Amino acid sequence: MALSVMALPLASEVDVTDSTTKPCTTTSAATSSVTTDGYGSFSGASFGTKFHTVPTSVSTTTTTTSSLTVSIVSPVTTHSISTVTDSSPTTTLSTDIGAAATAYTGDGSTGAGWPGMNDWISTFDDLFEINKPMMKGSCTKYDQPNNSDDEINDLKSAVWSVSQSSSIDPRYILAVVMQESFGCVRVWGTVGAHLNPGLMQSHGGAGTCNTAVGYAGKLGEAGTASNPCSSDQITQMIKDGVTGTALGDGLTQLLQKAGGNDDSKYYKAARMYNSGAESIPSNGDLSSTALAATASYSSDIANRLRGVVIEQK
Repeated sequence: MALSVMALPLASEVDVTDSTTKPCTTTSAATSSVTTDGYGSFSGASFGTKFHTVPTSVSTTTTTTSSLTVSIVSPVTTHSISTVTDSSPTTTLSTDIGAAATAYTGDGSTGAGWPGMNDWISTFDDLFEINKPMMKGSCTKYDQPNNSDDEINDLKSAVWSVSQSSSIDPRYILAVVMQESFGCVRVWGTVGAHLNPGLMQSHGGAGTCNTAVGYAGKLGEAGTASNPCSSDQITQMIKDGVTGTALGDGLTQLLQKAGGNDDSKYYKAARMYNSGAESIPSNGDLSSTALAATASYSSDIANRLRGVVIEQK
């Protein structure tokens, strides 16, 4: 393995790479001295919020300048460590960020070309960061004040806490949130066969921070919006969509109805969440327009889980 370390002045970059590239884990840091669980350390400057660590090691190479010490661990298997600078650290997330959406068809299986869970953005934190810029401006669509930083943080906490209590993957919950409301905490409710309020447009749920009702993307009935939207209401909106309500199923019940042990259950449950428990046609095609409220819904969820940001319309 070819491993090189170049020592430059502090304002320059230190680039350490080997001959092949594999994903490395990402660790948060925001202090002037950072230790990476024995796999490498940076000292002498503040490096911001993210850097990469190598999970296995056999030896250590250290290069020192007057103001910067970099210790890099040589891994057993080959990896690439992203460039780190003192003022503009770079972060490498999972593979499909910024990718164009794929129109998936068929039964949701990997055999039909759908992404398995190992193709999703690898962590909830990463997927949330990808979608945060959308969240910051998402309420403009609903003629409401945009989310505050506190509201966005409360949304992240709510998705995580409900995922832990329900055993539903937080990435999947977040994908449905972004599909239903783009993460706007003051989203209108919508009405079809019943009222769908809140961040997940749940089946008659109690959680909402806006009692207005929209039809076909336009305001139909004025209501009252809460600003700020409380953390309790944000959590209730996520609970309504995940664990269900007295009037209808949430993701928990629909995943059970989807059945099976493969990852297609997530896309089948998404179809049912959007279009009803009996909406999957006999041929299993999740993109079928028959019985569908939104034929592309399951495909959209699959793309969001890959890190594709689908713009508001």
